Order: sequence, then structure tokens, then C-alpha cells
Amino acid sequence: MTEVYQSLTTKPANLSRNDIIRSCFTYESGLVLLVGDSTIYHFGKTDEGRRYERIDTFIKEEYRYLQQGDLKGELSMHYIESACVSPNGKILTFITKRPQLYQVLLSQLDENDDVPAMPNLPTIPGPLGVDMHHGVVESLSTSLWKPFLMTCGKLDFTIKVWDYVQCTLLLSKHYPKQVCVVSMHPTGLYSVTAFSDHMEFQMVQMDDLVPLENFPIRNCTAVTFSGSGHKFAVAKPGAIDVYCSILFVKCFSCHGHLGPIEKLVWCNHDLNIVAYDIVGAICTFDTKTGNVLMHIAPYSGAAYTDLAVAQDVNQLFVIARDGSLKEVYDRKVKREVNFYGTPLNAVSISKSNLILFIAAENGIILTVILPMGVQIEYKEFKIHSHSIKKMCLGTDGSVLVSCSEDSNICVWEVKNTANKSRKIDKPLVYTDDILVNLSKYDKLHENIKKIETAVNKLETENTINVNTTIKANEQEIKDINKANTTQYFETIKKNEVITFVLKMNNNTILIYK
Repeated sequence: MTEVYQSLTTKPANLSRNDIIRSCFTYESGLVLLVGDSTIYHFGKTDEGRRYERIDTFIKEEYRYLQQGDLKGELSMHYIESACVSPNGKILTFITKRPQLYQVLLSQLDENDDVPAMPNLPTIPGPLGVDMHHGVVESLSTSLWKPFLMTCGKLDFTIKVWDYVQCTLLLSKHYPKQVCVVSMHPTGLYSVTAFSDHMEFQMVQMDDLVPLENFPIRNCTAVTFSGSGHKFAVAKPGAIDVYCSILFVKCFSCHGHLGPIEKLVWCNHDLNIVAYDIVGAICTFDTKTGNVLMHIAPYSGAAYTDLAVAQDVNQLFVIARDGSLKEVYDRKVKREVNFYGTPLNAVSISKSNLILFIAAENGIILTVILPMGVQIEYKEFKIHSHSIKKMCLGTDGSVLVSCSEDSNICVWEVKNTANKSRKIDKPLVYTDDILVNLSKYDKLHENIKKIETAVNKLETENTINVNTTIKANEQEIKDINKANTTQYFETIKKNEVITFVLKMNNNTILIYK
């Protein structure tokens, strides 16, 4: 029976939180202690299992770029929530407050382990799967030509580009300043990123986001490309500036809001822009002139969180922090529905104008059937464990992307009631073309040529060496065969002479084999 030695002492007054044992569990080969916020001690059995000896110490280091000041006294993002050991006792897995799963190898694999099931396990804690954002996703955007999703983090100052079909991380880039809003061009080759003190028009490459043009725009609250990508709109205090995506010049400005603009949407084949501000005023602008076509005064107690525009630009759907959904048509509230009495955070409308997607608290997504009748028809879908803060519909309408406040991202496939994928007017084939820097490409091409030349030279030298070796071996074999043949005939001749001599001496015939 395993003996357990314990030392019971009173807790010192100066014991820090990082010295407290929060969790302890054993497994077949050892013991694991979870100490403080981010330290795990691994003990192995010794002395025939009567004692434990510390083997490893694993420390989950904090992400060096994370801005902890915005957490307002909460536990750090690298705080380890729980840990466990695999049944074979080889792998330690733990999850942090971030949340992100991490794995580390406890002991070396042997011949009885399923090696293919445990490929490239790190000896220091490493993320399981792709590396997610540290903290809340501040903004997200999709493209039309490629299955790309661009996100930016509020706390980690990082932009990530994802492939939502393959569920892989394509690109991650950190910035020394806060990233406020991102928008991806329909082609997936360009993007616009708003920082705290300026805005960049960027080129999306394989491993980098290369700035092409800088705009001295501060305090940008929203930015989005038009449906065709020829223009992009930028919301700044009191106005919306519309720029040309080719010449990078400002086409016009839209004025009509008194407060900071929180959301803007291109609609009606890029002929109109609909936006609302922090006080609840909604304006529709003409994208040819920038003039106000429609202005809806704030409703009593309006505190909007998101806006969706139907194919008919006069039909709007706005959600609020009080849990209400308002259907507005021609400046009038046609219908108002309150689902839970809790904040609604995001709303999107399907390309067919038949489904309204609403992100609610507790990770719930509502799908409301349109047009809404007397009895509201909707379904609830839930996969997030925290409230959904950001949500957007793919540019082609085939997927819905949702981001919860714990940085988890979920990609939903949009289907109809017959459990079939929504039919798109024209089958969309994603392109795999990318943008590369010409100088880098030339340098890479030159390096490839040098490598090919070196390989050809090595192959030639190797062929010459092989041929020389073969010829030398062939000549050596010939010489050996010749020597053996000569010796063979000499031996036969000598044997005949000896036989003749013996015959003559003894008159006996001897036969040698």
C-alpha cells in the first residue's frame, strides 16, 4: 500500500496566491499538482511507489503582447482552470481562462504506444489545435472569392486570417497598437484595418499584411467594403467618409449623425449606406452624392447593438440591449418583439430574406422566420458557452460565423427547413490565387535555381563516382576471374604431371578428383 507523507502546518500569513495548491490528483505513474495561477508540478513514483519525486515543472507563460489593463482586476488569461492526464499516463492536458487547450508530453513514448495518435507532442506546454485570440474578438469580416475570415483581438492587438472551410489559421500578425476594426475585400486579396490613430489599406499575402496606403483617420468606429469592392466606407465621429479602393481618394462624406456611428451597412447593390449612431438615430445615404435619403429619429430608450438591412432598403431590423427586435419599414416601427429581456448583441439577414439570425446571451443564436406573422416562428441553436458578441453572414450567404466573448469562433452552415444547403444563384468556386511580393518571388526563384543547379551538380558528380566505381569493380572482377582461370589450368596441368609420374613409378593409375 502506498504510504503518503503529509506535513500539516498552519498557513503562513505572507503566503502568496502563487504558492497555493489549487488541485491535486494522482495517476498510475505519478502525481500532478496545480499550484498558483499557472504552474503545474509533475511527480513520479520512487522507492517502489512509497514516495514521490518531482520530475518536471510546467509554467504557462503569459502572452507577452496581452494588455492586462483591460481585464479590470479579473484573473489573467493564462490562469489554468483544470488539468488531466491521458489514460496511458503520457500526456498532460490543461485548459486556461483564455480558453485554450494545451498539451505537454510527460514521459517518452515506448514501442507499445500509439505513436500516430500522438504526433509531435511538445515537451513544453503548447496549444492543442490552432492558436486562438487572447480575449474578445473585436471585429470580423469575410470575403467572397475565398473562404477567408479575418478577425482582430481587443486585448492581444492581433489580426488573424482563417480558412473557415478547412478550419485552419492562415496568418497571424501582431501590432504594437490597438486594432479597432477590420474589413476584408470581396476578393480576399486586400483589407482595411482601423487602428486607434490611423487606418491602413493592406494587401493580404501568404504570411503578411502589407500596408499599401495610410489614412490619418482617428477614432474610427466602423469600416466596410462595398459589395463589389470598388469603395469602402469609414465611420468617424460625426460623419462617414467613402473612399475609392483603386485611387485611395475620398469620394464624398455623409453627414447626418450627431453622435459616434456604431454600425454601417452597404445595401441595395451598393446604392445606399444605412448607419445608426450611439443615440439611436438611423440614416440612409445615397452613395452617389452622399445626401441623406431617410432619417429616423431615435426611439424612446433606444440603445441599439446591431442593424440588418433587407433587400428593400426601407425594411430594417434593429436589436437593442433591452432584448427587443424592431422591424422598421418606411421610418415606422412595423413590429417590436422582446425575446428574453436580455441584451441582443448581433443580427444578420439571409440572402434570401427568409431568415433573420440573432445572437443572444448565453451563447444562443435565434433563427427567426421572415416575414414575421402574428405568431413569431423561431428556433434556438446553441454551441457557445458564453455570450455571442460578434456575428456575420458569409458574403455568399452559405455560412454564418459567430464569436463569443471567450474568443471561441464557430462556423455554421446555413440550411433550409428541408435540411439542404441553401441554393445559390450561381455555384461559387473559391479561388486559390494569392498575392506575392515580386522581389521576394524573384529572390525565391533565384534560390530555387541555385538549389536546382547544386542538385544537378551533385547528381552529375554522383553519377560519375558511381560509374567510376562500377568500372573499377568490373575490372577487378575481370582480373580476379583471369587469375582464377590461370591458376585453375596450372593446377590441372600440375595434377596431370604428378599423375603421370606416379603411374610411371608405381604402374598405378590414380584418379584425382
